Amino acid sequence: MDRHIPVCIFVCLWLVEISGVYGGHIEEISTIHDIGLKDFPRAKPLLSDYSCSVNHIKAGCFNDKRNPSSRAMGELLFQDRYEGKGFSGQRINWGRWDSYLPDLVCRCATAAANKGYSFFGIQFYGECWSSADAAQRLNIYGVSNKCVDTDYKAGCDKVNDKPCAGVAHVNFVYQIVSGDNPNGSGGGPPINPDEY
Repeated sequence: MDRHIPVCIFVCLWLVEISGVYGGHIEEISTIHDIGLKDFPRAKPLLSDYSCSVNHIKAGCFNDKRNPSSRAMGELLFQDRYEGKGFSGQRINWGRWDSYLPDLVCRCATAAANKGYSFFGIQFYGECWSSADAAQRLNIYGVSNKCVDTDYKAGCDKVNDKPCAGVAHVNFVYQIVSGDNPNGSGGGPPINPDEY
């Protein structure tokens, strides 16, 4: 028996193990170690890939103010940033941002719906904001291009096919829609926030 066969079997099994454990980092590993896995597609969650019990659609990315009394949506429903005011008990998962963000959006949709609110925003990567008058105020400081998607790419907007979050003092806003809307749970046609 050729003595290279056991080595080949070991390397092949190692590649299978590495792709299972480090699936999200295959491209980086293949570049570093030149193991030839760079052509494997990396699945990214799209809006249609996750479900939420509260149907919602994307409204857009909007600027906000730092002063709480001037905010477009003045009520912090919860935050995942630090153990302090409004802490949800769950920290931002930077290492699993692509699955954390859809979960955050759904938790925020649920919190807003429980208060009877129609709009909610994700700000500063892990803050959930809303208010009873959000429909009238969500665009008072103008549109922004500083929202990010599940790849941390800036420019996430209402037509992007991935969940979005705002950075500091920027909200990515979603609208809660009725339960019978087939385009709910994050997808569907964008709304025109100028109508509100």
